[in-house]
Amino acid sequence: MNKQSSQEKIKRFPKARDFNLAKGYVEAENYTSAEIFEAECEEVFKKSWLLLGELKDLSEKNSYIQKQLPPLRASVIVIRGDDDEIRAFYNHCSHRAVPVVDGGKGKASSFRCPYHGWVYNTRGELRGVPCEDDFPHLNKPEHGLAQLALDTWNGFIFVHAETEPAETLAEFLGELGAAYDDLPLEKYLHGFSLKQTLDCNWKFMVNAFTEGYHLPFLHNKTLKTQTATTDNPHVHYHDPRFMPPHFVSTLERNYAWAPSDPVQSFALSVASPAHSHSTTGKSESREIATHPGVNPSKVENFMMDQVMIFPNTQLQLMLNGYLIHQFWPVAPDKMVMETTIYSDTKPTSYREEFAAVYMRASGRDVVVEDSSMSILQQNSLKSGVVKKLYIGENEQNLRFFAQQLSKKINKS
Repeated sequence: MNKQSSQEKIKRFPKARDFNLAKGYVEAENYTSAEIFEAECEEVFKKSWLLLGELKDLSEKNSYIQKQLPPLRASVIVIRGDDDEIRAFYNHCSHRAVPVVDGGKGKASSFRCPYHGWVYNTRGELRGVPCEDDFPHLNKPEHGLAQLALDTWNGFIFVHAETEPAETLAEFLGELGAAYDDLPLEKYLHGFSLKQTLDCNWKFMVNAFTEGYHLPFLHNKTLKTQTATTDNPHVHYHDPRFMPPHFVSTLERNYAWAPSDPVQSFALSVASPAHSHSTTGKSESREIATHPGVNPSKVENFMMDQVMIFPNTQLQLMLNGYLIHQFWPVAPDKMVMETTIYSDTKPTSYREEFAAVYMRASGRDVVVEDSSMSILQQNSLKSGVVKKLYIGENEQNLRFFAQQLSKKINKS
């Protein structure tokens, strides 16, 4: 009997054809067209629930988050009011549209417009107008801060541009929301954030973060040895789950790999949410990894469940923490990417603080490797030579994402 070839020994992973995802390309204009970009803003982002922040940042009355939402062309404030209710408002004074808040997070019992001093309380109500007699035509109860719809799931705050959305947040999340309900994410309080503006279309970065095909090549000095295995050399994803318009896949880690550098070994063992801390004496509850909705196919060398919440949020659920990636479109060739990494334990020594900084730098390096390719792709499309971008059978997540966007824009 002839020995099996190495290719035959490699496990067959799910392919796009298994899910009837037949279209193996995306038109290049999807990444360059101003018309398509506007359609995405109007038909996708303005009609979807968008993850804006986390309840852990609004633990006290009068605490607030202010955030730019580029596809809505708006700044938004989310505040826990003096009545303990959480509300979302557009950050626009009703007098002449100047933002009333300038700063990402804080506490305030009221908001005063810096231009003319109009004052709003934490419920968004207009309470003070200097020289009010000069505005006899102003009905103050009708001129509070404009409100957005708001709801929460698993400690995450979602907003919707429409005051009365066509579907509730629970309906929007659907099967995905049910599968990952009651994740114990509130216990993971410690971490850091990265934010960068990139000269590329937002979908290029979504694509980069929803396939493993590039890991052995682009990340050959950073992630390859940690993720590629003998029977999965091209880092195919396990168990793709499509829950329109969202999707999930499970990724494995190469458990046989161990870093040779002692500094990297220490940093990963102490501060990486993807690695075991069992040898360090640090907390290792594994409450995320053992949640019934996580890793349902029971991949033995589990690394993460990669959860894509349509249209622009990726939640990576790991052994000892989680990551949030958000991809915000600004223009056809410009985007903002935000990454937040959470772990379950706070550094308690200088050595552990060093490990956390090391992990932040490592995370930045990986993101830069991806973003550099996306910028190069965007520049190449300027020539007009490339008409189609091809998507393989092993990149089923990309095909599904493109399909869902097309359905929302074309309403088919």
